[in-house]
Amino acid sequence: MLARGGKKLRLLTENQIDEIVSWLERDCTLTLKQIRNKVLREFHENVSISIVGNYLEGRLLTLKSVHNASLNVNNENKIKRSEYVRTLNQYIEVGEQMVWIDETNFNLFCRRTGGRSKVSDRAVQRLPASRGPNVHLIGAISAVGIISMERRRGFFAAELANNWLTTIL
Repeated sequence: MLARGGKKLRLLTENQIDEIVSWLERDCTLTLKQIRNKVLREFHENVSISIVGNYLEGRLLTLKSVHNASLNVNNENKIKRSEYVRTLNQYIEVGEQMVWIDETNFNLFCRRTGGRSKVSDRAVQRLPASRGPNVHLIGAISAVGIISMERRRGFFAAELANNWLTTIL
């Protein structure tokens, strides 16, 4: 009995597939159609979109949601952080007391995001139209501990925040 099938000819070489992977490393948003057109221009090979997809799956490259990363994260910000630490250390060496001030707000309104209902029905939770006022917190801390902290419902208007800051200074 004769063997069926046989070795299938590969349309693209390993080097060409490596080049395609490098294209995706530079721009992960390339579509299969764009890659196919680029293969035709660069390698003069007319391959189908499914063939391109199969080659990428063979290299464990799959479609995912794109995660956006800022270009400045590893360059400018590291330099700024380094300069901040140097300046901070200079103040600490001469005996200056450091005080950090920050503010935040949060809402006490909590609700579940999942619910159960019959198969064909929507899970509906009846809620008030408003989530209620935020709780606003403003505080100052130093190396020795908390210097001052104040909370209130609603928000700190600029005048209230300035009065608070004047009081702790």
